[in-house]
Amino acid sequence: MASQNGIFYGRADSAITSGFGDDESATAVQNPTSKSQGSSSSNTAQSQAIPSHERPVINTAAAAASSSSSSSASPCDECQENLEYNDIQRFADEHTIAKYERQALRAAVEEDENFFWCTSDCGSGQIHDSGSAQPIVVCIKCSHRSCFRHGVNWHEDLSCEEYDRLQEDPDFRGHLELENERWSKAQAAQAAQEEADRDLASRFVAKEKAKIKRQEAQDQRERERERERQKKERRQIATRRKMEEAKSIATLRATTKPCGGCGWAIEKNSGCSHMTCSKCGHEFCWDCGADHRAIMRGDNSLHKETCRFHPRNRGSG
Repeated sequence: MASQNGIFYGRADSAITSGFGDDESATAVQNPTSKSQGSSSSNTAQSQAIPSHERPVINTAAAAASSSSSSSASPCDECQENLEYNDIQRFADEHTIAKYERQALRAAVEEDENFFWCTSDCGSGQIHDSGSAQPIVVCIKCSHRSCFRHGVNWHEDLSCEEYDRLQEDPDFRGHLELENERWSKAQAAQAAQEEADRDLASRFVAKEKAKIKRQEAQDQRERERERERQKKERRQIATRRKMEEAKSIATLRATTKPCGGCGWAIEKNSGCSHMTCSKCGHEFCWDCGADHRAIMRGDNSLHKETCRFHPRNRGSG
């Protein structure tokens, strides 16, 4: 009997060391059973041959296998003595033995204070050597994260102390949550400031563009005014020149007479009426323009009748 118990608890120690799932534990403990037990028919024959006192043992083993209790020791219904592992092997059927071994194995591994069952539905358990000092347990089977201290799924964003406070106060907010809120507010404030800066820059650019546009319009108006002023000035100059030319012509007409030979304007400053053109040498009478050489070849009757040198006008003088 001691040998059989040693085999079972040796497998329990192995499971504690490396971790296991429900199905694996059942398989692990079934192997020694099949070796020591023999065929199922001999098992059945043995059950039929047992004395009447031993029948309650079968019922007790079945009840222990179906129980959710972590205890591996179950008292006999008739004598109240605790059943040993070899008693279960002798009198129970193979299915009951497997279930009993699974429950016993659970009880064995759970005696280690650092043993932890994964909080997911994978059914695996393992030793977590650091215990509550490092409470995050990562399942070696499914990688699920659990809290060793509280026996629940790992409470993300909350330390164990903060999780305790949350259980006491549902309105409690953890450090990471507050940090995230502050970060979110800071991000929102930064985004708002950036938006305000963009809006300010946009309004500044629009203002500068409007200023430039107004300046360009003003410059355009000034250029138009300058062109109008220059046009007006040119008109005034042209008008003044025309007036001056008219005055010059009037002065020329009043003070000069055209040469009968070349048409050059000749001004008489003083002296007699016998004029000689300095340009072409033509000689003529200042008063009537008659050719002086023709007069010299003929007489004064060649002067115009309105000329004071015409004989008629001289005779009346």
